[in-house]
Amino acid sequence: MVAYTDARALKRAVNDYMNLFYAFIAVMLVFGALLAFTVLFATMSVNLAERGTELATLRASGVGRRRLARLVTAENLLVTGLGIVPGLVLGRIAIGAFLGAFDSDLLSLHTDVRPLTYVWAAVAVTAVTLLAQRPGLRALARLDLAAVVRERAT
Repeated sequence: MVAYTDARALKRAVNDYMNLFYAFIAVMLVFGALLAFTVLFATMSVNLAERGTELATLRASGVGRRRLARLVTAENLLVTGLGIVPGLVLGRIAIGAFLGAFDSDLLSLHTDVRPLTYVWAAVAVTAVTLLAQRPGLRALARLDLAAVVRERAT
């Protein structure tokens, strides 16, 4: 007998490594969500800051806060919706390219993504969009109309 391997010990070792793998994936997902939130928050904040005069004019014209918030939310969701499909397609192409870089005579990696994963990704991006716009909408609700109108007049 040259070697002996306990099947239960091997299974435990593989499960321990899989738990480490799952923890690594969870950390990557958390950082990915934070990055998505940061990018969407910055984009929406800049958008609202640049359009502050327009939004203040609408408020001064009698448009209610809730209606203005719904309009901004609808615009943000529309832009997000238009970006989701190309983003998923480009992401799928990038995955294939990155894994293809590791192909060799001994190893070939292939991508297998379930269709439900794309649905979950779209839902997650939409949820992050709704979450990232909340601070901007709160700032919009606290907008000092008189100061904006005076600033615009000068």
